[in-house]
Amino acid sequence: MNYFRLVIISLVGALIVAGGFYLLQRGSPLQNPTARVSSPSTDVTTSAAERVASKADTSNQPVTQLDEIRFYLDKADFLKTQERLLTIDPPTQLSSYYLGLLSAYFGDRLKAEAYLDQAIQLNTAADITKKAAKLKDAYAEFDGFKGSQPDHLRALVAGAFLANGEAELALASAQNITASSPDYKEGWKILGFAYIIKENYTQAITALEKLTPTNNPEVNYYLGLAYYNLEDYTRAVNYLEFARQQKFKPDLQLKEILIESQLALGNYTAAAQIQEELLAVTSQSVQAYGKPIWVYIEVLQEPSRAVQLALQAVSRYPTSAFAYALAGWAYTSNGEYDRALDYLNRAREFNANEPVVYLNLGHLAKAKGEIANAITYYQRAQELDPQGTYGTRAKEELDHLKRS
Repeated sequence: MNYFRLVIISLVGALIVAGGFYLLQRGSPLQNPTARVSSPSTDVTTSAAERVASKADTSNQPVTQLDEIRFYLDKADFLKTQERLLTIDPPTQLSSYYLGLLSAYFGDRLKAEAYLDQAIQLNTAADITKKAAKLKDAYAEFDGFKGSQPDHLRALVAGAFLANGEAELALASAQNITASSPDYKEGWKILGFAYIIKENYTQAITALEKLTPTNNPEVNYYLGLAYYNLEDYTRAVNYLEFARQQKFKPDLQLKEILIESQLALGNYTAAAQIQEELLAVTSQSVQAYGKPIWVYIEVLQEPSRAVQLALQAVSRYPTSAFAYALAGWAYTSNGEYDRALDYLNRAREFNANEPVVYLNLGHLAKAKGEIANAITYYQRAQELDPQGTYGTRAKEELDHLKRS
């Protein structure tokens, strides 16, 4: 599963109501900031049609009730979904919940609240109970604003769909809002967010750019994210910088995407500076030090700065072989071979099977002119990580040594 796809789900999937508008409550950061967008978990928006087909192809297991419901929802066949749900007797919490959602989509508030109340009372699954309550909160929010217009209620309901991971319902609702009230900005915002969840970045941009220029950091952030996934890094950086200046919080995900965009544009100094900002204020894993140290050594040729960062990594992670291996590499690049060896030996004491340790021992031996030792270390790195980054780099070094 892809990192930025998960970020989208964790951010958009936690919409909250505030002053009649849905603001974004960002979720916790995930790992692997270099990945691109993929699919969310199957209980949110994965295609039920694919799961049904998979079961048919690989086993004779019956399709679950949820799979049938999601199959029609994923096709945006809401009438068929409702028809199927009404055949479930006695009603389950899940059937009551989805009947509540569909009644809300069709604008029947009385039925929606009755079904949602039933789902809450059954309470067989805590997550469904919370989701049912979230939609009821949307109605309560609307009631709290005297003189609110119908578009406001429709937007609140669409936002609740989005918060509950029901992208098709949110998308259809937002399309209805924007078609009938094209000047109602909240409709375009929800439409854009729904398209992002559906991985339709071009349509997301079309919707969200109807709100620009904007002082809304969430809109600018998601525009940046959409352009990033279309590999238009210049526009991605522009919108992400707008969001950053507007104090988009929490800014961990924003900065990670900004780093990747700056690297793609060849703006290595900017990327390294942003990465250092992250390292200064967040407790990221020790692997987060690898990229800026690589930039300082390989691209900017500032090994002394690489040493400073590597020592920071060792201080934060005093038992990490990876941290000591980074320090060994940094000292090698700075021409301090004795210190480099000390740190690399310490790294090997912590983990004798860490491939990056042997890769960096190879770099040290090569720098000292000890070619036979370098070959031995590179071969060991390749053995430990044959398909990974460090094994691949070791193979490149071996090939270079064999040609020279």
